[in-house]
Amino acid sequence: LDEMDAAIREQSLSAMLKEIKLLDDLILLMNNGTALLTGTKHDQGLNLPSGILVGRAFNSLWRAREDLLCGYAVQSMALCRAALEDWTTLIWVELHPVNVDMFLWAILAEVE
Repeated sequence: LDEMDAAIREQSLSAMLKEIKLLDDLILLMNNGTALLTGTKHDQGLNLPSGILVGRAFNSLWRAREDLLCGYAVQSMALCRAALEDWTTLIWVELHPVNVDMFLWAILAEVE
């Protein structure tokens, strides 16, 4: 990082420590959760959309943390919302497993 980037990151860290800490905690929690997913045989049922949605949520939260550190709070919130939407979609899919194909129609042919 150059000096300007380092200064912005330090300022963001001091101004938004609680928010960055929350994102760190969520990222760690999701990382621990994916360890459980990898212990299960992957299939075209719930494991496939679960892995996709958890991965998307993880990436969104990681990028949100980086954006927040770089001073882009609004962009960070948009990414947090995307992660929340992925997470709630995952919960809905788990509650309605017979509808799992609604989320996989575009990639099932590639997976087979």
